[in-house]
This record gives sequence, structure tokens and C-alpha cells, in this order.
Amino acid sequence: MRQKSQKKLKDCIDQEPTLFLPNEMDKQHIMDQDKSWDIRYSISVGCISLAQYICKIQTSMKRHLLENYGIQSTESDNTGVFLSSTRKIGSIGVQVRHRLTNHGLAYNVTPEPLKWFDQVVACGLTDVKAACISEAAGRDVSVKDDLTAFIPVISRVFDRE
Repeated sequence: MRQKSQKKLKDCIDQEPTLFLPNEMDKQHIMDQDKSWDIRYSISVGCISLAQYICKIQTSMKRHLLENYGIQSTESDNTGVFLSSTRKIGSIGVQVRHRLTNHGLAYNVTPEPLKWFDQVVACGLTDVKAACISEAAGRDVSVKDDLTAFIPVISRVFDRE
């Protein structure tokens, strides 16, 4: 079963960028190790280092905020996307196993989760609070619309248009 799943995953990676929804993954018999994922985007990135890969994800996130919402991020020594030294709007997590990556990037799009984030120390950053796109942009933004706007940006950064 493991070899079958790995072959199926390799076949998917070798194709054009593909958005996988849960029902499509079931039809393709691609097993998801983390059922909390709602959206999957598979992209082959060629031969780049892990540091370059993470940098491109972060660059994609920053460009997306600027191009689609006029939101300017600030530089930080920490991984992720920050609006200031005390406000974080986007996070990145990457796991590498057998030269395959499971990556996650997350924006807070709407303000609802912010109350929960105020109760935890996210990423070990005690002085940092979560921010969201809707508040930073000064308008309502849906997760669906945000994803639709983000995919072309990350595709362009990874030269996969």
C-alpha cells in the first residue's frame, strides 16, 4: 500500500500544479495523513534547497498580501509574515521526509480565530499577537476569495504559471 501511495503521489507531483479537494483525493486513492487539511496544492519545484523553498513560500505570501490587498509586511528574524514586530499575519511549517515535503502555510483571513490565538503563545513568540487580512485590508475577505487570489501568486514565484 505504501509503494502504491508513493507512486500516486509522485505521479501527482510530476503533473501540472493541481488543486486537490478531499473528495478528489478519495477518488484518486491518495491517502491524507492529516485530515485537518481542507485544501491541497501540489506543485513540483525542481532542484532548490530547503532554505530556498521556504524563502519562496514566504515571498509568495508577502507578494500576495501586497498585490491583492495593499498590505505591506515587515522583515523579521522569525519565519512567517509579519505586519510589525508584534503582529504576525502568516505562518509557515514545512516537514521533509524522504525528499518529499509536507508544507503548510497559513494566513488568518478573518478575525474570528484571533480571540483563540490571544490565549496561546504561537510559535514561541511571547510578544507577538496574530493579525488577519480582513482587518489589515480594512474590508471583508473570504477564505475562498483569498485562496483564489493566492494560487496565481505562488505559481508565479515558483515559475509554474
